[in-house]
This record gives sequence, C-alpha cells and structure tokens, in this order.
Amino acid sequence: MNLNFNRETVIRWAPLLVLLTLVILFTAINPAFLTQRNFARIAIAAAPAVMVAIGVTFIIIMGSIDLSMEGAVSLTAVLFCIAFLHFGGTLAAGGWVAIP
Repeated sequence: MNLNFNRETVIRWAPLLVLLTLVILFTAINPAFLTQRNFARIAIAAAPAVMVAIGVTFIIIMGSIDLSMEGAVSLTAVLFCIAFLHFGGTLAAGGWVAIP
C-alpha cells in the first residue's frame, strides 16, 4: 500500500481528519460522548441544516448560486412560531395545526 502524504492528499482528507480528531477529543473529555443516543441527538439537531445544505449543493453544482434559501428557512421558522403560539402554544391545544 502506497501512503503518499503530500499537500493535496492532506487537503483532501482534512475535513475527515478534523472530525475524527474532535470525536476523539470529546470522548476523552466525556466518555458518554461516544454513545448511540448522543449520535442520535446530534443527527436530529443537524437534520434541518443538512436538508438546506443538500439543496444548496445541487444549485452550486449547476454553476449558480442562490442565497435566498437561508432567508426562506428563517421566514418559515418565524411564521411557524407565530402560528404555533396563535393556535395554543402546545400540540394538545391545537398548535399541531402550525406544522403543515
């Protein structure tokens, strides 16, 4: 196996190396970090950002750029909060109407 550690290889693998370093660091600080439950929480918290990133990725791959998606997500979040509070503020009181 040829291990070639030149600048291009390090740049290509840098994001993965940084991620692995952070996981090792946080696990050393708190052993509960490396659990299935914690990774599920991280995935749930990252889901909205990942959905927006995937959409923007296709736009950038096509050679264009669109900065309106972040504004649309922010506007949708604010409108959801306003509707949720208007319909009762809890899912039991009718706030579920704001979800669609």
